[in-house]
Amino acid sequence: MQAKFLTLVHHRNVVFLVGYCDEGDAKALIYEYLSKGNLQEQLSGLLSYIFFVLVGFFNKLKCVNNLG
Repeated sequence: MQAKFLTLVHHRNVVFLVGYCDEGDAKALIYEYLSKGNLQEQLSGLLSYIFFVLVGFFNKLKCVNNLG
């Protein structure tokens, strides 16, 4: 019953639940395909980029402090 309710939820920030299976021992949730990857992949790329920018910033800051 709860899975059926989730198929009715639509929001741009929530993955759409396409369907579900609840037959005997077989239980599964079927979500829409995410062509740009999942949230973990998106965040890991973003965090890598932020780390790269911060390392560059602190290296430049260190150089400026050594000049003064």
